[in-house]
Amino acid sequence: MKSLKFDKDTKHISLRGLKITSIEFAQFSNFPFLNSIDLDSNQFDYLSFYGIQECKRLETISASFNKIREVNLESLIKCKKLESLDFTENKLTKIDFSVISGHPNLKRIRLVQNLLTTFDFEPLGRMPKLVSVHLYNNQLDSINLEKLSDCKNLMHLELGNNPLTEIDLTPLRNISSLRVIECTNAKISDIDLSSLSDMKSLERVNFASNRIREIDLSPLVNCRLLKEVILNYNQIQELDISPLLYCPNFQHLGIDDDLALWVPKNYESIKPIPKWIKSLKQEVKVIDTSSSEIKFKKHTRTRRERTFFIDPKEFKGLFLDLVNEINDAFDADCYVCTAFLSRKLLESLVISILQRKFGKKHRTYYLYQDSNGEYRTKAFGKVLAKFWEIFDEHIIQYSPSINSKKIAKLKNYFEILKNDFDVDVHQLSGFADEEYLLGARKSLMNLLKFLQHIGNQIR
Repeated sequence: MKSLKFDKDTKHISLRGLKITSIEFAQFSNFPFLNSIDLDSNQFDYLSFYGIQECKRLETISASFNKIREVNLESLIKCKKLESLDFTENKLTKIDFSVISGHPNLKRIRLVQNLLTTFDFEPLGRMPKLVSVHLYNNQLDSINLEKLSDCKNLMHLELGNNPLTEIDLTPLRNISSLRVIECTNAKISDIDLSSLSDMKSLERVNFASNRIREIDLSPLVNCRLLKEVILNYNQIQELDISPLLYCPNFQHLGIDDDLALWVPKNYESIKPIPKWIKSLKQEVKVIDTSSSEIKFKKHTRTRRERTFFIDPKEFKGLFLDLVNEINDAFDADCYVCTAFLSRKLLESLVISILQRKFGKKHRTYYLYQDSNGEYRTKAFGKVLAKFWEIFDEHIIQYSPSINSKKIAKLKNYFEILKNDFDVDVHQLSGFADEEYLLGARKSLMNLLKFLQHIGNQIR
């Protein structure tokens, strides 16, 4: 590419969306005050940071939404102030952090939505200021957190949407700073939380959409800052929630509607009863465990030939793992889950389009900052409103075959499915049956094809 033309005292260089395929990082040494580089939404398939070592004030590098298959990080060890690396949505199958092991200031690593099949945590264990690691949506079928135990400042660990069948949390027991651990949409059937018992900073535990049958929450009783435990869409049939009653900051328990909740008899001595337990839809049974054996009827179903709610042959591209989850839910007659995950798929595709188009520069289109300064996804209605505000006048540019009537119909589909598939608004159980979902499927597929087409044009 041509030489960079920016003011010499510039602090931020953005080369977003310029269809660049290669770059010489030595050029950046001409900007002594540079602290961030944005390479999002280009066409890189390989990056070597050789030459960037002269950027002594560099703090942030983002190279998301490219096609990167390989990256050489070695020169970054000399960028002592570097804090953040983001390679979201690329095609990395592996990445070697050993060449920057011991980096003194690296805090955030984002490798969301790549093709990683292995990941070595050992180099990360020698990064003293590491705060967050995001490995969501890769191809990791096993993971060893042993070397991560040296990351004494780690706050956020995200491992979801990987085909993990088990995870050992033992190495995390000495990370007193850990606030959030998330491992959703995996295949975990057994989870031991005992290693979390002394985590004084823990705020959120999320193992939704796994295959967990039983879970003991008692290790969480000493987690005084715990606010949220999410266990929706597992195979849990009964749950003792009494340990959470001793967590003074607890606010939300995410569970399935048909889960049987219970507490020991001495629960009645806890005063006042927390607001969050009063808000549960489920009845909480009080059991005298000294004289009663707790038994619950097991749910069984007759297996039948697998059926698809979203045909994989018709839907090709991003979020195929989520499509598989939707089909698994539909095949298991879990229509509430099917509706919820279908809405999540629409939301993910809309946000993905906004990310490709604008990236972090306008991330407030789809994110907001909570009271702790953490970025969280906005309500789907707000994200959708921004999507139409931006694309309404330019849809024909991306899809010449579409006309105003089709646009109006698509908007109507969006509005209906957004509301009908919103668990928070409707709780779904009243109408999310097989007949309703099959009736809504055609509208859903039209929207999915439309969003895929727009996404491919932006890419």
